[in-house]
Amino acid sequence: MLHSCPPSTCRLSQSATIKEVFQCVNFKIIDSLYSNLPETTIGQKIRKLRLIYELTQLEFAKSIHRGFGTITKWEQELTFPNKDSISYIISIYNLDENYFNFKK
Repeated sequence: MLHSCPPSTCRLSQSATIKEVFQCVNFKIIDSLYSNLPETTIGQKIRKLRLIYELTQLEFAKSIHRGFGTITKWEQELTFPNKDSISYIISIYNLDENYFNFKK
């Protein structure tokens, strides 16, 4: 399971703005909408992560410094991310290191 909020909006202080609070609430709603998507394969997990963060394939690709075609192939399971790509996604999106069940 993914985190309930993106790291940048979860750690709200007492001085958090209304926008920051609602970003976290919106993320929780989006997370619940996609909670039933399959997470059996790496491609499915990447797609689910991208959708929860409301990113297009291009936006997700840019966020991890990869090409649009790479993300498409990963999601369709035509190719698979390497160890470094998986580690970078885990780092950028603050995921549990075992989310992808990737052997180091």
